[in-house]
This record gives sequence, C-alpha cells and structure tokens, in this order.
Amino acid sequence: MSRAEISKTIPAWFWDLSSAKLELLNFSYNQIYGVLPDLTSKLSSHSVVDLSSNNLEGPLPLLSPCILKLILFQNSFLGSLESLCNSRDFMFLKYLDVSDNFLTGKFPDCFQHIGSSLYILNLANNILSGSIFPVNPECQLESLNLRNNNFDGGFRQSFRSCRGLQVIDLEKSKLSGSVPAWIGDNWPSLVVLSLRSNELYGEIPSSICHMTQLQILDLSLNKINGTIPKCVNNLTTMAQEQGLTAINTINSYGMTTPNGHDLWWKQDESAIIMWKGLEYKSTLGLVKTIDLSRNHLTGEIPNEIASLVGLVLQNLSRNFIAGSIPPQIGQLHLLDFLDLFGNKLSGVIPMSLSHLTYIGVLNLSYNNLSGRITSSTQLQSFDVSAYKGNSGLCGRPPVTDTCPGDEVILNPEKIRHHDEEDTLITTGFYISLGLGFAFGFWGTSGSLLFKKSWRLAFFKV
Repeated sequence: MSRAEISKTIPAWFWDLSSAKLELLNFSYNQIYGVLPDLTSKLSSHSVVDLSSNNLEGPLPLLSPCILKLILFQNSFLGSLESLCNSRDFMFLKYLDVSDNFLTGKFPDCFQHIGSSLYILNLANNILSGSIFPVNPECQLESLNLRNNNFDGGFRQSFRSCRGLQVIDLEKSKLSGSVPAWIGDNWPSLVVLSLRSNELYGEIPSSICHMTQLQILDLSLNKINGTIPKCVNNLTTMAQEQGLTAINTINSYGMTTPNGHDLWWKQDESAIIMWKGLEYKSTLGLVKTIDLSRNHLTGEIPNEIASLVGLVLQNLSRNFIAGSIPPQIGQLHLLDFLDLFGNKLSGVIPMSLSHLTYIGVLNLSYNNLSGRITSSTQLQSFDVSAYKGNSGLCGRPPVTDTCPGDEVILNPEKIRHHDEEDTLITTGFYISLGLGFAFGFWGTSGSLLFKKSWRLAFFKV
C-alpha cells in the first residue's frame, strides 16, 4: 500500500491478524497518523515492516524478535530506543532505519550486541545523546549513519572489529577527540567516510590512505591540523575515472555490497559542499569527493593529489595551506568543483587549470597568488569573486586589466603614416637647408655692405 495517498489511522481490526501473520507490511509514503500497537505477535518470522515517511507518533512499537527489517524513517516517533531491546538482542534484525524522528536518550544496553546481526543501522537526525554504543566483536555492520545527534566522546575501540564497514556518516554528531590512527587499517572497504562538522582535532592519520575503495572523504568543519598526507595517491578508486553506479530511486541513491546487501542514502544524506554560504549538492549520485575545508591544515597541497583523476569535487578552503597550486592539477579533468578560498597559497595560477573543461565552480580568492590570469575562455568565464583578494594577480578585473611589462600597441595605420613622414627628412635635406641659408644671408647682406645708396634707403640713414 505504498504511495496510496492514505491519510487516516490504521484501524484496530487490521492488526487482528494473528491467525495469518504478516511477512511484509509496507505502508510507506502515505500520510498515516496515530500510534502503533504492540506488534510482537502480529508478524511472522523474518518479516519486513516499512512504515516510513508517514505521520506516526508516540513511542516505537514493541516488535517481534524475528523481525528482519524495520524501516520507520521520517515520522514523529518520540522517546527512547528501549522498546527495540525486546527483539532478543537483535538476533535476526538485519536492517534498522528510524532516522528523522524525535528519539531521545542514550543507547540502551542491548545495543552492545547489535553488531553480531545488524548490517544496516540508520539513526540519523534524532536527539540521541551519550556515548556511541560499543559493538560486538563479531560485528557485521556495513553501513552506520548516526549524523545530526548529540553524542559525546569519540570513536570506541570496539568499532575496530567492524571490518566490513563501507559507509560511515557521523556528520554533526558532536564527536570529539582525534581521528583514530587505526581507521584505515581496520576499515579497508570503506567507500563513504563523512565526519563533517564535529569537534575532531589532531592530524589526518596516514592510514587513511589504505582505504583504497574510498570515494567520499569529508572531514570538513573540524579542528584538524597538520598536513595533507602525501600518500593520497594510494586512494586507488579515486584515481580511476569509473566508479560505483548510482541507483536513482525517487529520493535515494544506493549500492549493493559484495555480500548482497543494499546500502541506501536518501538525497538529503548525499554529499553536500558549502560554497559562499550556499549548498552545492551534486546531481551525480555517488561522486568522488575530498572535502577538508574549515580546518587548521598547514603545509602544501601534495602533488600526488593530481593523480586522483576521478575526483569531481575538491574543497580545501579556509585552512592555512601554503605553497603553490600543483601545476599538474589540470590532470583532474573530471573536476566540477574546486575551492581553495582563504588559504596562504602563492605563485601563479597554473596554465593547466584552463584544461578543466567540466569545472563549474572555481574559487581561488583570498590567497597570495600573483601573475597573469590566463586569457583562456575557461578561466575568464568565472565571476570576478573567484579571484579577488589576491593583490598580485593581473589581467582580469577586479584585479588590474594589464600586467607589468605589457607593451602599449599603437594603431598600425598611425605607425605606417609616422614612418612615411620620417623618410622625407634625410641628410641631403639638412645640407640644402644650410646652403640656402648661407646664399640668402650673404646675398642680401653683401649688397647692403657694398652699395651705399641701398644701405641709406633700407636704413634711412
């Protein structure tokens, strides 16, 4: 009954189905409201319940211990996660999504056993607090989404056992501490790592380069310092133009893991990049992205980053990165978004930037760049705000139109006319002028000197 435009409560008689237990219940994407009853005896073993995107409220329902998938995102459920502990420590539960609700409180004790059965866990956009739960040593998690909650503390060591993780989204979850040094060694299959907008500090561990499957790396809006690891060229999937194919559904993207489990991201959970106060949301699904913006990074942009030819978005803005822009950056010919705003970059803008034919967003403003902005159509087409705040740049407003050493080119017609006039004034011209002056002067003066009558008449003496 999905998308059936139902806008009422589910009648009580509907749940009186104990003689014919449901294996699949799908009322998603309607406008159903009300409170769910106790479902412990209403569902068969390995059943699937999808009541997502409705207006259901009240506490989470008590569930059968044999439920396989529970999907309740985008409702108005309140209270804690305690009711889920009825399902015998998640003995059979593989897929749990109660994101986008109003759930509160800490993780109950039963979540310590969650890893031994669950593959997909999505608790994003709630009001959960406390520490992130520890997981079972036999952790089977492949996708973990806890974004936009109120946790405290950092990563638990127990998560090292979740070696099958492919998606981690902990954006805006108030995590603190450092990025664990073991992150790359213990999560080698990770495809998506989003730790955006937390309170993480310390350096980016070099082990992150061991994540050869990584396609989205977002550590932005933290307090991370140190340098960008030079080993980024080991992120081999980013160094390939082809990648995972996005599965376009009505409002989600997805991929299938090697174990045959579907991992899904709703559109509001896809990669989002901030630029000039606006959200830049890719329409390409699962793009290859590096976002390290708004941290305390120093050092230089490693030349090795130019080998990641599959990159579509790269944001290093609002750091303290110095040195020059790698001249090989033009090799990233799929790049659609490049933001280096607000660093300490110096030197010239590489000519190779003009080779980025797909680039739609470019921001080089407020650095120490100098030299000429190439006259290529590609770079001249960007708004002037992409270059401002670099006093040494020239060749494009709002910086100077001309560069030092530019010659003033006269009109060719004026040059030809000037040359023709110069050819008339020769050495013979000056000799003739002198002889003419001598003969004229002495002819007149000599006549006056030898003829008294002329002299008297001329001077009236």
